[in-house]
Amino acid sequence: MTKLADTGIFNAVYRLGDCYVLRVPRNHPAHFEALHREALIVPKARAAGIRTPELVRYDASTELLPVPYAVYELVHGRNLEQSLGRPLIEAPDPWSELGQDLARLHSKVDGNELRVAEEIPNPIELLFQRRGEGWLSSLDAEWLGAWLEVLTEAATDSSICVTHGDVQATNVLVDEAGVYQALIDWGSAKLDDPACDFAGVPIRTVPAMLTGYQAAGGAVAGLAPRIVRRHLQLALLLLPRGSVPGRSWAERPLPMLLEVLYFFADPPAGWENLAPATDRSPRRPDGQEQGQEQG
Repeated sequence: MTKLADTGIFNAVYRLGDCYVLRVPRNHPAHFEALHREALIVPKARAAGIRTPELVRYDASTELLPVPYAVYELVHGRNLEQSLGRPLIEAPDPWSELGQDLARLHSKVDGNELRVAEEIPNPIELLFQRRGEGWLSSLDAEWLGAWLEVLTEAATDSSICVTHGDVQATNVLVDEAGVYQALIDWGSAKLDDPACDFAGVPIRTVPAMLTGYQAAGGAVAGLAPRIVRRHLQLALLLLPRGSVPGRSWAERPLPMLLEVLYFFADPPAGWENLAPATDRSPRRPDGQEQGQEQG
């Protein structure tokens, strides 16, 4: 048995020979609950044709170990975080195939036993909060708020569905040639807007993901503006973390903001109408224009 490098905070992971992986949650009720969610959703995901390792055994009895544990089949390969450089970001195949698996998840997997995701603050509300905290100037807030309003107007309402909840490069496995192998780590699965499963990866990968998503039957109407808004929303939410050495790309707010700006410096065809707008002023959460005071 060999302990593998940590890529998350919930589980310790061990390689068992050449065939299996042991996942042992750290001693906390929330971590036990996450492993239980994996045991519920992984068999359903595999039945829907999603490429994820087979769950060989789940044991919550604590007879063998003092905590629950799970044994999975071993998928040989590496995670995309290990080579999240520009050439790989621009290689469409693994991202397109990941998009296909997300379409299967969002349309074919039943998750009645899963919880509904907790709402995170409205992005405009977060924007004014960050401005008040000194992270942004009034000029920055005006520009970003105008963009968020455009995205909100372009987005259509979405029905919630089963989501992976933690789609990031550390949870996507590829082989040595960069061929997509599996989506792993289902402990954050929940009922949510499907856009959330496109928000933990660099936005330059999203067009390829949506190509695969649509090819596998995923509904894409109104999805792109919700994805862009979600990227900005998460970056604003995480901004107070500041420097986070050792964390994955999806845990770093500054790279998330820079990535969105890089993407829209030269947006691909079909994304131009979602680019930043600069000719409007944002509204406060209470409906007032910026700078307007109640009399």
